[in-house]
Amino acid sequence: MNLISAVQSSLLQYVGIHGRACRSEYWWFILFTWILIGFVRLVFGEGVELIVIFVILFPKISVSIRRSHDINISGWWILPYLIIYFLVLAETLVPTGTYSFPHLIFVYMAIGAVYIYLYTKKGDVGGNRYGADPLAVEADVDVSQT
Repeated sequence: MNLISAVQSSLLQYVGIHGRACRSEYWWFILFTWILIGFVRLVFGEGVELIVIFVILFPKISVSIRRSHDINISGWWILPYLIIYFLVLAETLVPTGTYSFPHLIFVYMAIGAVYIYLYTKKGDVGGNRYGADPLAVEADVDVSQT
C-alpha cells in the first residue's frame, strides 16, 4: 500500500472500526497526518492546526483500532493512549497547573513507545477474529488487476 491509497483508505473508513489495517496503511496515514499538521502550523498558525487535529482525529482513531485488530488485540487498548493524549492536549491549550506536565509527557512517551512496538509488529497471517488478512485481500486485488 502506498501513501495515496493508505490516506484514501483511512479517510474513507473514518467511522469504520471493523476489520484490519496493515502496517503500511497505518504508518503511511500517520506520516500524512504529521506532514499535514506541520504544514498547517507553519502556514496558518496554531489555531487552524487545532482544527485540523480534531478533523483527522476520527480517521486516526479508526485506523489505530483497525491496526490493533490486525495484531489480534482489541481496539479498546488505544484508550490509555487517548486519555493521556487528551490530558496533554488540554494542559497545552489551557495550562491549569493541576497536572504535573513533565510527568504527563513522560507517561505519554512511555505509552507511545509501547504502541510503536505493537504497531510495527507484523499482523496475523490469515484471518483472525477481526477479519481477513488485509495483505491477502490486497494481493488478491493486485492479481485480479493484471
